Amino acid sequence: MERIKELIDKYPEIPQEVVIGIDLARERIKPDPLIQEVKARTLFLGEAKREVQIEFSDKSPYEIKIFSNNELMLCRDNAPFISVSFPKLPDWYFKKTKSGTPMSSILYTGHSNRMLSASVFNHCQYVNTGDNCKYCALVSGIKIANKSGKQRNIHLKVDDLVEAFSEAIRENKDIESMYLAGGALIDQDKEAQMYIPYFSALNKIRQQNHLNISLVLCSTAYDTGLAQKLKEVGVEKVLWNIEVWDEKLFKIICPGKSKFVGRVNWLNRLKEAVEVFGVGNVYCNFVGGFEHAWNSGFRNVEDAVMSSVKGFEWLLKNSIIPGFSFFFGTNIPNSSCSKLAPPPTEYYLELALHRHNLMLEYGMEDPTVACYKW
Repeated sequence: MERIKELIDKYPEIPQEVVIGIDLARERIKPDPLIQEVKARTLFLGEAKREVQIEFSDKSPYEIKIFSNNELMLCRDNAPFISVSFPKLPDWYFKKTKSGTPMSSILYTGHSNRMLSASVFNHCQYVNTGDNCKYCALVSGIKIANKSGKQRNIHLKVDDLVEAFSEAIRENKDIESMYLAGGALIDQDKEAQMYIPYFSALNKIRQQNHLNISLVLCSTAYDTGLAQKLKEVGVEKVLWNIEVWDEKLFKIICPGKSKFVGRVNWLNRLKEAVEVFGVGNVYCNFVGGFEHAWNSGFRNVEDAVMSSVKGFEWLLKNSIIPGFSFFFGTNIPNSSCSKLAPPPTEYYLELALHRHNLMLEYGMEDPTVACYKW
């Protein structure tokens, strides 16, 4: 609890629940039967219900305890200090498609059930050439999931996605966005073409039901021709993550993206995407903290922060919305980053504060839903 007080006092300009959410995201939470029982992937903090993604660690100082009035409290170092609650999972989450596939393995829900996402290709060809991103555990994670009985097919069936999506929108008319993502193909034309049947089907359902749901693609950065083809089948927003801003570290940490696309091409395609999809519809994220945690990365936290901040500013100058995810290591044994420690919470608070101020400076509307946004 003293740690939280220290952080709140150090960053008075950041709302307290944002400080808590960022520290919780960085430190993760101890495994708990209650969380497993409700199958929660996120939790709400306090009356404002700030949503934070749940990741587990036996070493976390955070845990949830139930008190005599049945109130759930988040505790740090055994001291309770803020109430928590869980979003109610939708009914479709417990259903199966006609093929017998659990809908929970097709669609993922978040942001108070206002966002859906799906992975259409659970492999990355950069692994085949030894050029996979150093932080990524997609392929090894799928193998572990399959061994544990949580079957994950390499390719998602279009019919399964259609059935699950149709059930989700039937139950909830307030869904705002549907994300599709997947691992990279070396042939970028084939990768882009891979998404077309999925988005075509989703767009048809969206039009038939007169729904205002944004269709979002998280993928490799494509050239203008491929971007235009994807727009024609309903894609309205793209999330093309360069992951690491520093030029030298980009080559080391994301060798596949560097080798098969290139940093200059990636940045040029982000700028071109604004022409295709419009201002406010192109996003680019960094894996926050990895450029500090990696063996040959920045040794100084401030240098690591300012590297990403330079990236944020370049993106905003070009009408691209910047963001970041949290690197908190991985529980997957023998992975390239299983022994790497994330930077301190101050790193993420500094990154969030710089981003917040830059978004205001550039007058960019911020539709991002993240625990670091206010």
